[in-house]
Amino acid sequence: MKRLKLILWSIALTIACTFVLGYGVAQFSKGAHHKESAARVLAASKLPSRIGKPLPPTHFFGVGSRPVAEESWRKGKVVLVLLTTGCDACRAEGEFLRSVVHARDDVKFLGVLSFEQDEPSLVAAQTVFPFPVVRDDRMELMRGLGLSGVPVKIYLQDGVIKQSWGGATMDDQARRQFREWLQRA
Repeated sequence: MKRLKLILWSIALTIACTFVLGYGVAQFSKGAHHKESAARVLAASKLPSRIGKPLPPTHFFGVGSRPVAEESWRKGKVVLVLLTTGCDACRAEGEFLRSVVHARDDVKFLGVLSFEQDEPSLVAAQTVFPFPVVRDDRMELMRGLGLSGVPVKIYLQDGVIKQSWGGATMDDQARRQFREWLQRA
């Protein structure tokens, strides 16, 4: 019975996410947000109030449902990239980040799947994105930050949120600004 509930919850969540992301893409293609995606608008309204605060409690899991050590994202300089495998904007973000992910040895990138809780999605994400990817168990991080859309990037320094970006880094100016920020981080 518990397994059936989990499957039904996953299906409902997938449908809801498809609708939300599809609506955002449709609005984007109509020019409603110009160069901003729906996720950027959502993230921009929530994350600035979290700057300077610790990342909310969360548990990440890797392949085989193995817990990921907390120090891998709470120690040092880390850019969390919240994403999904079925999101075109997330894939575009992954392609952009492929060009910068190794720019600094002291800044680690970690992808976080929140909407996809299954093992095949995590395995697929490992092949799509240019950095390690983990699962946000029970969407603890998304809920803790009050987010409902992806992609979102969050820069942490010793577990404290220092900077955030919502939406995919699509235009040349945003890409240049992120590269410049990364050099200074």
